[in-house]
Amino acid sequence: KVKVTIVNRKLQADSAEIWYKSKLIVANGNAVIASDKFEMQGERIEYDYGNDVGNIFNGAVKSGKVTFRGEKLE
Repeated sequence: KVKVTIVNRKLQADSAEIWYKSKLIVANGNAVIASDKFEMQGERIEYDYGNDVGNIFNGAVKSGKVTFRGEKLE
């Protein structure tokens, strides 16, 4: 299991790859990336933390009281 804090975001997953130069995280297996503004959960998360955008596969994203779920969220 992987646990990392990067730029005020906490990452937890079964495995993860982080590319610091391109500011990209790919988390696989029970992936969760959370900050004080949002939480993403899914089987796989591809997250560009430099631009604060990503893709969530078979999961959900929650921001405040709003939650979106789906096979692929962009």
